[in-house]
Amino acid sequence: MYNCGESCSGECLGRQVTKVESTNIVCELIKYKYRVTWGHDGNHLCWFIPGVDGYYHIDFSPSREGGTFSSYEIREIADALDVINKPWDDHINEYFKSRENINLEDDEFDDTLPF
Repeated sequence: MYNCGESCSGECLGRQVTKVESTNIVCELIKYKYRVTWGHDGNHLCWFIPGVDGYYHIDFSPSREGGTFSSYEIREIADALDVINKPWDDHINEYFKSRENINLEDDEFDDTLPF
């Protein structure tokens, strides 16, 4: 789970997706990372691991034997990753949207980031 920093109210902490199920992909949160499997046969495809930027990234290293993926499979995996990353992306977008009309020359400007 990511931590936004001291200035964050903490509302984003409850936004983490714990499980994603589509017709073809199942992503299940195990401790801090997601195990990504095919929904129809349960074969392990990859992991989604948290990056230092707060977003999850694809780790194919401990994936299935053979190690090849079709473009269809990669699109399915990418779509699932977008679902996992959406709460954090929304949080980041809200932060920057709230800062659009800030005068950077203002002495009271607080330039601390929420992440």
